[in-house]
Amino acid sequence: MIRLTAAEAEGSTRMVELSSCEMELKAIVADTGIVDSFVGGYQIRVLDGKRFPWGVVFHYLRDQVHEVWVTKEDMLVIKSKPSAV
Repeated sequence: MIRLTAAEAEGSTRMVELSSCEMELKAIVADTGIVDSFVGGYQIRVLDGKRFPWGVVFHYLRDQVHEVWVTKEDMLVIKSKPSAV
């Protein structure tokens, strides 16, 4: 049995939430992109824009209360971070 102090439990919960969100995004994106953690949010590199689930990804990030940017680097990249509000 593992026991955590309140501070450890709070940090563990946050880590599980981030990991869980990242795993959900990876499942949504599947083989159409690459999801990485990025400055408290996510960076999603779009590999196949025609099959990429644009609407689902943007709705998911909105539901997480993230600010979202789309940039073109060597490919389209979606970056998000938790909203300041």
